[in-house]
Amino acid sequence: MTLAKWSAALRRKVLPPRTPVRRRFLLSAVSLASLASLASVAPVALAALVGGCQKTPEEPSAATTSAPTVFAVPPRTATAAAASVAPPKVSAPACPSDPEPNASLPTALLRFPAGPTLTVELARTAHDTERGLMYRTSMGEDRGMLFYLTAREDHAFWMRNTCIPLDMLFVDELGTIVGILEDVPILNEEPRSVGRLSSYVLEVNGGWCRRHGVRAGQKLLFPTLPK
Repeated sequence: MTLAKWSAALRRKVLPPRTPVRRRFLLSAVSLASLASLASVAPVALAALVGGCQKTPEEPSAATTSAPTVFAVPPRTATAAAASVAPPKVSAPACPSDPEPNASLPTALLRFPAGPTLTVELARTAHDTERGLMYRTSMGEDRGMLFYLTAREDHAFWMRNTCIPLDMLFVDELGTIVGILEDVPILNEEPRSVGRLSSYVLEVNGGWCRRHGVRAGQKLLFPTLPK
């Protein structure tokens, strides 16, 4: 063996070449030693270095995100709200008893040229005019009372002892309605007039004029008086 070959063999035995595997091992050992020294200071950083590069945590998807629960209180109905503030009911005053329960008046048909026909009771005396529709608790829709008054003037009527609301039609001698009092309230003694001269007054149920389209300025046909 020549001297050159012997020297080459000796170098291979004393200083064998470092393989790539050994270099990776040394690098890992150094890295782990460095990381161990940091473990007590920064555990989170250590875990990040050991595990390598991690993805940024993904945002939770809309399907897995739970929406907050909302409890809606239903609004009170108008009926319930009104009931909570409604005033207490007050009983209407009782209708006085009739001192003449068997009193009756003659009747006749009263017509409107372009309207309804009424069966009216005829009040022609002072007594009948004063009593009028007192003490009644009801009256038919096609019924009424016609007052024959003694003078043509601005007459005033009241609701003394009268227990049903009334419409009052003030009529002149030609049959023209000069004014109407609608839905006159019951059981009161306040005199009411229309500020026009009249010779007759027709009383019907409250609201009758509106229901049948009867207005001031229209005419009516007086009934034929019974003998």
